[in-house]
Amino acid sequence: MGGSVPYNPSDPTQQAFLSALAYGETGSNGGLMEGVGSADLSSAPVDQYGFPQWLGQGDSHAAGPFQFQPGTWDQLAAAYNLNFGSLSNQEQGAWTLASTTYQQKTGQSLEAALQAGDYNSVQTALASVWPSVTGGPGNPQGLAGDLASGTGAALGFPGAATVPAAGSAGTAGAGGIIGGIENFFVRFGLIAIGGIVVIVALWQLLANQGAVPSPGQTVKAAGEGIVALAGA
Repeated sequence: MGGSVPYNPSDPTQQAFLSALAYGETGSNGGLMEGVGSADLSSAPVDQYGFPQWLGQGDSHAAGPFQFQPGTWDQLAAAYNLNFGSLSNQEQGAWTLASTTYQQKTGQSLEAALQAGDYNSVQTALASVWPSVTGGPGNPQGLAGDLASGTGAALGFPGAATVPAAGSAGTAGAGGIIGGIENFFVRFGLIAIGGIVVIVALWQLLANQGAVPSPGQTVKAAGEGIVALAGA
């Protein structure tokens, strides 16, 4: 028997699943405050868990990219301290509900089933919670087909990890420190070279006006002085 894997916003398996699930519920751009029937609930009053309060459509008051019913959401929110106004919180609620349901139905881990490509068992187990997973006019291939083809909604997944560029300030460990030192010396070197160029140019300008010896004359005089000292 597999255990339930907690929600991890950086887990690509979970991301792909949640995208596919949202696609079947609300299409390619499932809105954070989208009610059933594509209702815009962004201005609706909310309950203590951030869920929009509205008249619904028929007997459904579902909302969000995963189309939670208010009673279902409030139970999850109370248990895991979630707020409907946060996309990451909605993702956590959807994953938690899906993985718990799958484990109850099959005794196995949803994460393991997804990684093994056992999409049909996932679709079957979740149909009692999300009827859309079996497919419909807007998504005839259903959840199993969406997972197999990589079809999903553009949710954004704010917790996705990013890798900082090598040598950047965000790089962890010795590599970041060394990169920062390298950047310092590169920048310092460029500044020093620029300063030398300016000094030589100014010197040459003054030499052209006869105010000071030219750089060439100075170098020649210095060379003659060194020769004279050596012969002394």
